[in-house]
Amino acid sequence: MRTIFLLLVSIQTLQAQPDRFGLPSCPGHLARRVHYVVCFDTQLRAPLWTAHELQPETANASKRRTRFRKDRELNSHSAAAFTNSGFDRGHLVPARDLPGDEQTFLISNVVPQNPAVNRGPMRKLEAGIRAHARPSASVIVVTRPTYGDCGVPGFAVPVPCAIEKIVLVTTAETRACYAIRLPNRPGAQPEALVLDPSQTFPLLQNPHPPETQSQTFEKNLP
Repeated sequence: MRTIFLLLVSIQTLQAQPDRFGLPSCPGHLARRVHYVVCFDTQLRAPLWTAHELQPETANASKRRTRFRKDRELNSHSAAAFTNSGFDRGHLVPARDLPGDEQTFLISNVVPQNPAVNRGPMRKLEAGIRAHARPSASVIVVTRPTYGDCGVPGFAVPVPCAIEKIVLVTTAETRACYAIRLPNRPGAQPEALVLDPSQTFPLLQNPHPPETQSQTFEKNLP
């Protein structure tokens, strides 16, 4: 039985290739997990970006609840650091995208998110990205928090001003890249971004999608 389980894990590891089109530069520590990659700032003690691959067979799966825990490899903050902070522990790689992967609950994959954002527009945005994965060959998602003057006095964990999702949707014939920014404040809604995706996916052959692609993607979110 153990042999079968190890084989299944190996197959899933081979299928998940978030770096197949290259990765953004990482000024911090690059850590490879079983199903995703995280760039972590060891001085800031916060994630700079994550990358993971969504596949059709996992797009409908439900997440398995587990406990958040400190990432000892990267010396992240502890899960208790968020207690009574007023912030949610907001996943960068959503647990529902990689069901059964307990590494999504490492604090190195988490940033402080306003509850109104995390439980509303962020959840809707993540569901919209999963919907794009179902008819596609794969969807690669780079998630990056943008830090600035958004910290809270007395709260040690850096608070992002916004979360950005850069999404590469691929089929056998086509590739399309989208970018969405979601401010980390109540009442915020996703904003379509236009950027050079070759900065995020440096191996892309066609790095300049039309602006209307990002706008269409945002409108199609459920």
